[in-house]
Amino acid sequence: MNYKSLTRRNFLKQATTLGASLFVLSPAQLLADSLTKNHISQETRLLMGTIVNITAKSQSKIQAETAIGLAFNEIERLIDIFNRHSSSSVIGTLNAQGKIKDIPVELSEVLTNAQKITLSSNEMFNPTIEPLLRYYETHKTNSAKLNVSSSEIKELRELADLNSVKINASGISFAKQGMGITLDGIAKGYITDMAAKVLEKNQVHDYMINAGGDIKVSGTNIDSQSWNIGIANPYQKGQSVETIRLNQGAIASSGGSENFFDSSKQNNHLINPYTGKSPNIASVSVVAPNTMLADALATTIALLPTSSAIKLINQTPNTACLILENSGERFTSATWNQLA
Repeated sequence: MNYKSLTRRNFLKQATTLGASLFVLSPAQLLADSLTKNHISQETRLLMGTIVNITAKSQSKIQAETAIGLAFNEIERLIDIFNRHSSSSVIGTLNAQGKIKDIPVELSEVLTNAQKITLSSNEMFNPTIEPLLRYYETHKTNSAKLNVSSSEIKELRELADLNSVKINASGISFAKQGMGITLDGIAKGYITDMAAKVLEKNQVHDYMINAGGDIKVSGTNIDSQSWNIGIANPYQKGQSVETIRLNQGAIASSGGSENFFDSSKQNNHLINPYTGKSPNIASVSVVAPNTMLADALATTIALLPTSSAIKLINQTPNTACLILENSGERFTSATWNQLA
């Protein structure tokens, strides 16, 4: 989850797909049908460094629009907790000072779930990768080769140490100078789930939230059909490799086809905590009961060898995955055709 600002050009570029790896098909379904009692309302905002679109179906247009507005308010509230790019956010304060008191319940919940994914993935999902990620971000270049120091990368890799994060009743602290955490690989999914809860609380049960490719759906679209979601083709922009239908649950994608640090496209926002390098993967998509889990698993399996990724998904109940390698090969979990 990158909260940095986007230019208008990038905004328009991203708006064409509403997410780098996932997009909702059939735009006509997003229009209100005057022949039915149901109305479709939707709103799009630039948040978390991406395009966030909320579409809701309700018998009352006012009810849907009010619920959408409240859901966006919740998203903005949670950004103030998880935005690592803001010095005033909870995560920003923790990274700057090395400690915080009074842990927000939302942060505690996300950290608890992050720890579960970390353990199940042999620490491949590692929130303490933040110093290394920040190092790459500050060295981003338009040239073909990223000018980084192997010795500095080695030092920063040593800061990726979950055992040096101390969490107790008095707060969170880092045992090593220079440490930091990033919840980019899980927090956007959590925020999407919390926005969905706001819609449900306000009696909107048919909706789709698309937060830059982290998608949460419930119920049906204007045609009383499941939501159609296209998985973007990482090799051909604007094309989909597959379409899935969901009426309950979530899907999230991750991969190395976006967010490069140099023009060679060998270094991107996905960083293996053991090697300090980016994986050679085109795209992964994960279906799960909630967006937080889908988001975290998508980040994780993008870093794992394909066989290990498939094994992890097969061992995680009610989840499925599609993996597209840079070679063009396609792999799925045993449950992909059942859940997707």
